[in-house]
Amino acid sequence: MKTISVEIRTPEALILQGDYESAVLPGFEGELGILPGHTALAAQLKSGTIRLKRAGKTETCSITNGFAEVQPAKISILAEKVII
Repeated sequence: MKTISVEIRTPEALILQGDYESAVLPGFEGELGILPGHTALAAQLKSGTIRLKRAGKTETCSITNGFAEVQPAKISILAEKVII
């Protein structure tokens, strides 16, 4: 199965890094569903929950405001705070 690399950072540290089958991000215009091969985009994120799926299991973490850069093979997220 195809995966997309996900990296979640705060200004202080790298919080999470791994390969996932999909991601759902809390965008200001609504939730953003991201799959491997997604078109490149940049988005402002609101406080909320990030859902990451791999091997049939969903992992979640909460963020406080941030930004996401999406490339076809990678998602980079910078958030003020992250709670895993």
